[in-house]
Amino acid sequence: MKNAIVGLKELRENIEIYISRIKKGDSFIVVRRSKPVMKISSPEEEPELWEQIADFRKIKKGGVDARDILKEFRPTSAQKKALSRAEDDLKQGKTLSYHEVAKKLGFAD
Repeated sequence: MKNAIVGLKELRENIEIYISRIKKGDSFIVVRRSKPVMKISSPEEEPELWEQIADFRKIKKGGVDARDILKEFRPTSAQKKALSRAEDDLKQGKTLSYHEVAKKLGFAD
């Protein structure tokens, strides 16, 4: 079943059932007060929407050193573009504050 309609209350009360169905390929339009509010589906349905940043499945039960996590970091395409622009600015003698860099990378408002 593709794009079945489900009420928000029904979804909340039976989330495990819907997660199982989504894993099998179903997707749902969720309605609240008879108005559609969102679509839920498997990430595999639209893989172009997902970029892997880090594989956290490798984290050990006892914890992982932050340096190990940073080794797994893969910037998103938007972050790569922002880093490239920042490098160009730096070559031209322009500097940015920490907050300005974080904002350009999408980590701050």
